[in-house]
Amino acid sequence: MENYLRLNRKINCWIWVVIPTCLLIQSAKGQGSPLRNVKSAFDTYQQQVYQEMIYVHSDKSFYVAGDIVWFKLYNVESETMVPSGLSKIAYVEILNKDLKPVLQGKIALSRGIGSGSFYLPFSLNSGNYLLRAYTAWMKNFSPSQFFEKEITIVNTTKKMGLMPKSDTTDYDIQFLPEGGNLVEDIQSKVACKVVDRSGHGVDFSGYILSQANDTLVRYASQKFGTSSFYFTPESNSRYKGVIKTSDGKVSTASLPAAFPEGYVMHLTDSIPGHIGIAVMASGKYANLPVNLIVHTRKKINLAKSAQLENGKALFDVDKNILRDGICSITIFDEASRPVCERLYFKRPIHKLAPSVKTDENAYSKRKKVTLDLSLGWPGHTAPPSVSIAVYRTDSLQEVDETNIVSYLYLTSELQGNVESPGYYFQNNDSAEIQDATENLMLTQGWRRFKWEEVLQKTSKAFEFAPELEGHIITGKVINKSTGEPVPDVTTFLSVPSRHFQIASAVSDESGNLKFDIKNFFGTEEIAVQTANATDTGYRIELANPFSELPPIAALPPFDYPILQSHALLTRSIATQVRNVFNADSLRAFYANSSFDTTAFFGVPDQKYFLDDYTRFNTMEEVMREYIGNILVRRSEGHFRYRVLNYPYKLFFEDDALVLMDGVPVSNIDKIIAFDPLKVQKIELMNRKCFLGPYVADGIISYRTYTGDLAGFQLDPNVLILKYDGLQLQREFYSPKYETEEQVNSREPDFRNLLYWSPVVSFSTTGNARLSFYTSDVGGKYAVVVQGLTSDGQPFAGTETFNVGNP
Repeated sequence: MENYLRLNRKINCWIWVVIPTCLLIQSAKGQGSPLRNVKSAFDTYQQQVYQEMIYVHSDKSFYVAGDIVWFKLYNVESETMVPSGLSKIAYVEILNKDLKPVLQGKIALSRGIGSGSFYLPFSLNSGNYLLRAYTAWMKNFSPSQFFEKEITIVNTTKKMGLMPKSDTTDYDIQFLPEGGNLVEDIQSKVACKVVDRSGHGVDFSGYILSQANDTLVRYASQKFGTSSFYFTPESNSRYKGVIKTSDGKVSTASLPAAFPEGYVMHLTDSIPGHIGIAVMASGKYANLPVNLIVHTRKKINLAKSAQLENGKALFDVDKNILRDGICSITIFDEASRPVCERLYFKRPIHKLAPSVKTDENAYSKRKKVTLDLSLGWPGHTAPPSVSIAVYRTDSLQEVDETNIVSYLYLTSELQGNVESPGYYFQNNDSAEIQDATENLMLTQGWRRFKWEEVLQKTSKAFEFAPELEGHIITGKVINKSTGEPVPDVTTFLSVPSRHFQIASAVSDESGNLKFDIKNFFGTEEIAVQTANATDTGYRIELANPFSELPPIAALPPFDYPILQSHALLTRSIATQVRNVFNADSLRAFYANSSFDTTAFFGVPDQKYFLDDYTRFNTMEEVMREYIGNILVRRSEGHFRYRVLNYPYKLFFEDDALVLMDGVPVSNIDKIIAFDPLKVQKIELMNRKCFLGPYVADGIISYRTYTGDLAGFQLDPNVLILKYDGLQLQREFYSPKYETEEQVNSREPDFRNLLYWSPVVSFSTTGNARLSFYTSDVGGKYAVVVQGLTSDGQPFAGTETFNVGNP
C-alpha cells in the first residue's frame, strides 16, 4: 500500500507539471512519420475490414430437456452499434461439452434483427452447453468474436452425468503485468487473477517471494478473484507468487520473467475528467520518442507523440474525447512497433433506461398481467427493436447478469468469462467498483484484432463472402478420377417446390461454387448438377455453412448441486406435462410470407393450365398440340425443344432451359415419357433469360400439382440431399383465461416462462402495452426487457412480481 501511495503522489504531481510540455510535444511532433504511419495503417485497415457484432437475447439460461430455447438476434456494426444491414443470415448453434454442435439453425435477418428457437430433444445429455451465434462474414475473423453464452440443460430422463467430486481443487493462477511486460529495475503494476475450474473468481490472499524466499509484497483478492500490487523486479532475478485460497489450499505460480530493458506503462485515474498514462523505459530505449494511440470500436480517440527523457514520459488524456465502452491504449516505439498495451473502460453515463411496470405487484394464478413499457423514445424517429421475456426465478434460474448493454459495451471486447458484468455498470463511483474495473481491464485480453495485421498494410483476403441478399450455399466441383478441383464448370442448384428456387454458379480456379438462394425456409430436398449433361466425370460437394472452428475457451465442467433436486423435479414435471397437453402448439410454425414467390424469370410470356384442355395421354401430344412457339423434334434418336425467339419470330439455335418443378432437365426423352396427368401447368419464356452467369435461350417450365417432382426420375448424376434452409418461425404458446370456464379448466398449466416476444409495437409517443396470463406455478417472476434503438443505443430493464405462494 505504501508503494501504491508513493507512486500515485509522484504521478499526480507529474501530471500537473508536465501537461503543458506534453501538449507542446503533441503539436510539434504529432504529425511525425511514425505516428502518421500508425494512424494511416489503422485507418486503412478499418476501411477494409467492416466488422459486425452479434448479441443474442435468450429467454433464459437454464433449461430441461423438452423445453424450447427462444432467442432474438441483434446484429450491429461494431463501430457505431447501429443495426447492421450487411448480413441477411445469422448462424446460431448449441455446442455440447466437447464443443460439438447438437442443434444448429440459420436465422433470417432484416436490418440486423432476427429471431428463432430450438426445441431441446430428450436425446440430449445433462450438462453445460454453449449458445453461439455469428454471421458468414464474421467467419473471416477469430471465433473469439462470435457471440457465446453458457446455458445449462438438464435431462431428468437420463443419468445426470455429474463430474465426480475431487478431494483437491485446481485453481488457475495468472500474474499479468500492466502493459504486457515486466522490465528490470522499473516499477510495474501487476494484476493477479485466481479462478476455479468453473471460471469463477475465488477469494485469496498472497505474497511474492524472491529467489531467496524473502517476502516482497503482500496482497489479497478484492472482487471476483482479482487483485493488483506494485512490484519492481531486480536484475537477473525470478519471482513466484504464493496464493492461499479461502478453502485453505496453498498454491504457487511464477511471475513472468522481466526483460533486461524495455518499456513499461502505467495508467492513473485519480484526477476528475482526465487519465494519465506514464511510459517508463530503460537501456537504449530511455531517450527515444514514443507514440500513443487510443481507440474505441474502430475509431481513434487520440493520437499523440512524446519524447522520453531519462526514461520517462507522460500523456494526459481528456476523458471527454473517449467513447463509451472499452478503450484500447497502445504505446508504439520510434519504429511504429507496439511495445505496451492495456484497456480502459469508460462506463456509459447517459444510458437509455426503459421504464417497465406491471399493473400489480402480486397476482393470483391464471390472472391477467398488464405490462407498460416506456423508453422515453421520441415517436418521430424510427422505433427501437425490443425483446421481452417473463420467467420464474428460483435456485435454478436467476436474472441473467449479461444483457445487451453489458455485452456491446464491455464483454464483446474482452476474452474469456466476465463474471457478473452488470456489476461494472452501476451508477456508483465507489473505490470498490473502480478497483474491480481496473483489475478486470488488467486481467482480460482484448479480442478485436492484432496490431501485426494492421501494420502489414496489405489488403486482407476474405474467404467468406457476406450474405447480402440471402443464404449462400457453397460447394466445389471435383474430378471423380483425380480428386482435383475443376474450374469453369457451370452448375445449377434447385429447391423443387410449388414456389421453386434455382441458382446457377460457375466454378472458380479452385473449383469453388457459390449459389445465392433467397428466402429458402424450412428443410427441403435440393438438387445440384452440372449444366452440361456430358459432365459425368465430375461430382459436386457442398460445404458446411457453419463454422468448424471451436470456441477459444472450454466449457466449465457440469457440477450440479444435489440440494436443488426438488426445484429440478418441479421443472421436469412441468415440461413433461406441457409436452403432453400442448404438443401441437409447441410444434406450430409459420413461414415468412412477405417475400416474393415469383419465379426468377418473372411473369411468363405464356402460361398453359392443362386442365383447361382435353387431356392427352402423352406429353409429346401435349407439346405438339397445345403449346405454341415451341419446336419439338427428334435428332439422332432423342427429343429436343427449341423456343421461338418472340421479338424476332425465329427459333433459337440452342436448346431451351427445361425445368421440372424448378430442376433443370437436359434429357428431354424423360420429359416426353412423363405422365402429363401429373403436370398442372406449363410456363413459357420466348426470349433470352439470365440466371446468374447462365444465359438460357428461352425457358419451358413444368409445374406438377404437388411441386415435388411427382415421381419424375432425375439423372443419376444429380446430387439430391436434404438441406436445412432458414429456420421457420415457431409460435409462442400463451393460453388465455378470459372466461370462468377457462379459469376453472382442469388442464394443468405449469408454465414457468409466461411470455416471450421478439417484437414489441410502440405508439407514436414511445409507449407499449402488452398482456399475458399467469400459470398454476407460484413464485417470483422477472420481466426482462432488452433492445436497441435505430441509432445504436442498447438498453435493458427488469421488473419483478409475485404469483400465488412461492
